[in-house]
Amino acid sequence: MERFPKLSRLLFGMGLVCILGLTVSQAMAQDGSAIDNLRRGVPTSRDNGIVDDWINSRLSKLVSAVNEQRGNTVKASADFLAAFQKQYNHEENSPDFKEKLAERTAEIALAEFRKENTKIEVARALTRALGIMNSPRIREALLVGLTSKDQVVRYLSAKALASIRDEIGVDARMVGLTLEELGKAGEVEASDVVLAMIYRAACYKEHAPEVVEAMVKMLDGRLTRLRESGKNLGSSEIEMAGWLAGAGLDNNQKAEVVRRMATLLRIYVKRYSADDVDESERAAIQETIDAVESLLNKLVSPSKAPGVSDTMQKEGAAVAAEMELKLIEWIGSEGVEGILNVSPWNVPRGAP
Repeated sequence: MERFPKLSRLLFGMGLVCILGLTVSQAMAQDGSAIDNLRRGVPTSRDNGIVDDWINSRLSKLVSAVNEQRGNTVKASADFLAAFQKQYNHEENSPDFKEKLAERTAEIALAEFRKENTKIEVARALTRALGIMNSPRIREALLVGLTSKDQVVRYLSAKALASIRDEIGVDARMVGLTLEELGKAGEVEASDVVLAMIYRAACYKEHAPEVVEAMVKMLDGRLTRLRESGKNLGSSEIEMAGWLAGAGLDNNQKAEVVRRMATLLRIYVKRYSADDVDESERAAIQETIDAVESLLNKLVSPSKAPGVSDTMQKEGAAVAAEMELKLIEWIGSEGVEGILNVSPWNVPRGAP
């Protein structure tokens, strides 16, 4: 009979843990060594397994930490990102190796994004990892990230897409496909912060027709939501308005944009005087009115600008009412024709 059975079992368990820990460490060391042999050269599809093993070993560790709630999942996510930053930015990396790492990371991230049971922490960590890779190979995974239920994943995906505009922009077909998906995502995006980043991701130089088509789609969805609620207004359109002002739009494009901007201006001016507007929302309203009217002045070139923004800078109880009178000069009313009610703008009176 064993004299110390509990002690024996404890020692056995400790030994097993040590063995497993050593095995994991050895595996990570081996995949690190294997990938080191690739980084200076030109990896091919035959090397996918080596890169995948490196990625999956880090991903498995993160997934385990998140699923088991072991320790600090924030630290596990930070360690995951740090590993990718170190690997992608290694000073001995060849351009081909960086492209291969981006390609394989995107492929694995795409599979995770499409799973029903992927934890939010894992999706966020993968999106952050993709965000450090300046490669068009991450595009498809990021577009799927835009459909996530998690606002952070959507924001990070849009931000990463904005950061690789130049890389995507060399391929006109890829630009078109990207803008089509951005338009769909922006059309249903309820977060002002995410929508602003989607607008930024869509601002491709030398692709104005496709950009305007995508932005019009986004604006239509945005205006539908604003007509229904009309509260808690943000400043999503400020950067987008600046881009459109300098995009060199043709007359048809100008008309499409002006019609949407007219309605947006009406909604923001009407909200300006509401009693339940807090300081943060008022700042967003003021900035947006200024940006939208500036864009209208640029696109329409009226002989005399109504000056809603100028009126807004005044003080006194009558400012809001005066702003609405200036708005009517733009969009008209039941008995008054405004600048934008005539051809080629053809905005319905009151800009409903």
